[in-house]
Amino acid sequence: MISFIKNFLMDRTFQVKVNFHLSQVFKQENGVPQGSILSVSLFLVAINDLCEEIKFPVISSLFADDLNIWCCGKNTQNIQPVLQDPLLSLEKWSAKSGYRFTPLKSQSIKFSHSKKKISDIKHKNKQYSYTQHKTFENIMNRI
Repeated sequence: MISFIKNFLMDRTFQVKVNFHLSQVFKQENGVPQGSILSVSLFLVAINDLCEEIKFPVISSLFADDLNIWCCGKNTQNIQPVLQDPLLSLEKWSAKSGYRFTPLKSQSIKFSHSKKKISDIKHKNKQYSYTQHKTFENIMNRI
């Protein structure tokens, strides 16, 4: 089985087709081929240790390729450094694993009755977009 998976992942190439135009051939350096039955399982195995990078008091959940991290506290100014530390750990995991996070697809959401904004939460010196909600139901009603 290991030999089969190794052969499945080795020397992979791909092309991109837009309308009727086909790109040059590119070598797939990391990751798994999209569209294969094996790809989802192999991807999940590859990122299985991701949540181990998140330490208490920050909590994490992983669903497919969506990672959420959160923590609770009474003082929003104390929460920012607590959330920033796991992001630094995730950057190290990303460098080691070859998988990349996309700050433009990520955001920081504060649930609070307070009007104070939390300090900037950043990934590789890029600030996450910021949204404030009073309750989780506010998000559900907007979807």
